[in-house]
Amino acid sequence: IVLSVSIVLLFANDPRLGGILLAWAAVYGTVSFLLARRCIVLSQAMSAAGSTLTGRLVDGIANADLVRGFARVDHERRHLGEFVDNERNCSRRLRWFLLMIRSFQSASVCALLILLCWISIVDAVAGRMTPGTFVLGVPGEQMPVDPCLVRNGGNVPGLVNLNTATVESLR
Repeated sequence: IVLSVSIVLLFANDPRLGGILLAWAAVYGTVSFLLARRCIVLSQAMSAAGSTLTGRLVDGIANADLVRGFARVDHERRHLGEFVDNERNCSRRLRWFLLMIRSFQSASVCALLILLCWISIVDAVAGRMTPGTFVLGVPGEQMPVDPCLVRNGGNVPGLVNLNTATVESLR
């Protein structure tokens, strides 16, 4: 819902920013959906490997006397070790894939924020953007307005200086 409202508001104020957000949302949603489908396959494989390992361990414990009396202990250890290794490898593949998903999602959100901020700042400095559209284009949660910055006329070293008209309209 928030994304839909954001897209509508951005389209109403600046169709270019709204289009960027809409295109980003389509790509982000599609890639996340495809990654989630692959994650389900890896999760099922890990679950199956864990269940098989648990079954083999229970069987080995239940038949410990028979294994000790008639089987080769080294053979049983190697046999159980294969299931442990399989479960560990399935878990490792799933964890790395989850890390890749989170990295993709974080990088794509960061890229969107940087792009929207850059376009908004360039347009605001050039006078092509109203203060209201600037506030919509620059994500508010990540860049809160500092009351000292507005009181001091935006003249902070290292930051883009806001002109007086923009500062007055923000008050």
